[in-house]
Amino acid sequence: MNRRPELCRNYQRGSCKYGAQCRFVHANS
Repeated sequence: MNRRPELCRNYQRGSCKYGAQCRFVHANS
């Protein structure tokens, strides 16, 4: 498996309900 991690759009908006269990990337930049 060599797929690029995708940014979590919900996290970017400031509200990802999955937190650490989210399958998308939570970038702090």
